[in-house]
Amino acid sequence: MERFKYRARDMAGKMQEGIVAAEDLDEAVRALRQRQYFPVVLTRQRTKEPEKNVSVGIFEQRISGKEIMLFCNQLATLLSSGVSIVGSLKTIRKQMENERLSEISEEVASSVAAGNAFSLALAKYPKVFPKLLVYMVRAGEESGQLDKVLHNYADFLEKKEELKSEVMNAMMYPAFLLILSVGIMIFLMVYILPKFITVLEDAHAKLPLPTRIMVEGSKFLQHQYMWLTLGTLVFLVSFRLIIRSQIGRQWWDWLKLKLPIFGDVVYKMALVRFTNVFAVLSRSGIPILRALEISKQVVGNVIFENVVDEIRTNLSLGKRLATEVARTDFFPPLFVQMVSVGEETGKLDQLMAKVSDYYSKEVNNKLKRMVAALEPVMLVVMAFLVGFVALSLVMALMSVLNTIH
Repeated sequence: MERFKYRARDMAGKMQEGIVAAEDLDEAVRALRQRQYFPVVLTRQRTKEPEKNVSVGIFEQRISGKEIMLFCNQLATLLSSGVSIVGSLKTIRKQMENERLSEISEEVASSVAAGNAFSLALAKYPKVFPKLLVYMVRAGEESGQLDKVLHNYADFLEKKEELKSEVMNAMMYPAFLLILSVGIMIFLMVYILPKFITVLEDAHAKLPLPTRIMVEGSKFLQHQYMWLTLGTLVFLVSFRLIIRSQIGRQWWDWLKLKLPIFGDVVYKMALVRFTNVFAVLSRSGIPILRALEISKQVVGNVIFENVVDEIRTNLSLGKRLATEVARTDFFPPLFVQMVSVGEETGKLDQLMAKVSDYYSKEVNNKLKRMVAALEPVMLVVMAFLVGFVALSLVMALMSVLNTIH
């Protein structure tokens, strides 16, 4: 991000001077026009400062979303009380338990004290403060509502963490049952079954089909585990490389949306992220085209992003948002209706927030229903696997006993 020194006339024709932070000259002009300033002179004050990447090593403290949320909430509270940005940063720095975030807060305070914009100071740490926060802070600086913007971002992070926690909690038990089932199966085939194989082979008994399957599987796991491990690693690496390519990513994101049952959850989670961010950005005074551009970056699905890009392009040609949203046939009727009403009433941000809350609850309820259905299925699968192994051993022992008699 760069800083531009400007001389501009306001609506009354008076000359105003100052500094505006922006990515480039065009964005600086747009920022001034949003303030209803008409630029006369606009010059780049300094070259773009190098970004400071905060690497996360093994022994380095991680900075979680909850800590950023607390940082924004505390900063907003102090700013609304009339404390300066520098003073607020120095105050909350003393209360932080995370030493790395405390150091960054001190560096940001020093940068602001040296005359840099707060948004510019945050932009130096892209791995700590995401672009969404930087854009919102810049909008807050321009509108004079920085405390409100920070509160909005903290609320967004809180909802994001709640949704993430709900998804993790919902999937934890089925994942545990799956891992337990596979672990028991491998243990029986690698450590228990081999002890019976020698006895069965010495008896020269005709083994039933289930036992032969188990014996061959046990031998494969014992003698070919290196190739199995290597093959699994090659598959995972190849799959990751494929989905990181442009075509592979589009195919994978399309497939996730088309999956039965799970596809609907993936789509609605993306919709929740999109509407939540869009509502926060609109509430913070960011123009709709810029809000769409930023919001699409959080959905995590290329197909969804392409649809938003198409809408944004048509909006730049003067078309209505509600018309373009309905034309794509990608969004649910409730979303289309809310956009139409919000555009007509001028309360688009409030209605998008309601849409986000509605689909967030729907995703949560659907996950609970899925888990409730998965639990008995996983228990049956686990019982079947263990029962198959036990049945194979019992049938083999009976075959040996029949041979002896």
